[in-house]
Amino acid sequence: ALLTAVTSPHIEIHEGTVLLTVRTCYNIYLASRNLINQTTAKATLTQMLNVIFTRMENQAVSFTRYSSFVLSNCPYTG
Repeated sequence: ALLTAVTSPHIEIHEGTVLLTVRTCYNIYLASRNLINQTTAKATLTQMLNVIFTRMENQAVSFTRYSSFVLSNCPYTG
């Protein structure tokens, strides 16, 4: 359920909730003695972080493009 919530494109999750989710998966990985639970926690954490960083990178690119567009079409800039 955590992976679905964090990776869903239709749900916005606040920073604190994302951090808590990452910590929870990491703690499960560290504390578990069951290899299946460790593997699942590690895979979940990897997928979540990949999605989070991909979204951040895409947002940064979109912001840069938008900023360039605004500045190039602003009549008040040189």
